[in-house]
Amino acid sequence: MKGSTSSTGITLTNSTLVIAIANALHTNASYGPVSSDGYSWAVGICGSSGSNSYELTATGT
Repeated sequence: MKGSTSSTGITLTNSTLVIAIANALHTNASYGPVSSDGYSWAVGICGSSGSNSYELTATGT
């Protein structure tokens, strides 16, 4: 994963967690935080507008 705050990116190597995160994003469900590869990974609602937008974070917040 890379974005505006990391041009080099980070990697999640645990395939079980990758599948769980992908499923959470696909179904608009919260997941985590779970720790792996030195990061705390989580899927949750993006922002506070109450929309059905979900985001992946690698800080757990």
